[in-house]
Amino acid sequence: MFYQQQNDNTGKPVEMSLGWHIRSLNGNRYYFKEGGGAGFHSEMRIYPELRIATVAISNDTEFNARDFLNETDPEFFSSETPR
Repeated sequence: MFYQQQNDNTGKPVEMSLGWHIRSLNGNRYYFKEGGGAGFHSEMRIYPELRIATVAISNDTEFNARDFLNETDPEFFSSETPR
């Protein structure tokens, strides 16, 4: 159920599973949680098909974790990357 996409009250699919947002990057589906507060910002992603997870944590409220991970995550998509 963790990875099962949910529907709204009209039956329309939403880009969320149970509390996790769903997106894709370069054709790779990932589940993520993003958050922040006074003085920090973070995002955690899980790419189940690739068997990897990435995390960005910053002590800057204005840090754009999504853009950072969108730029760095593809480095881990290569089959050349040791696991």
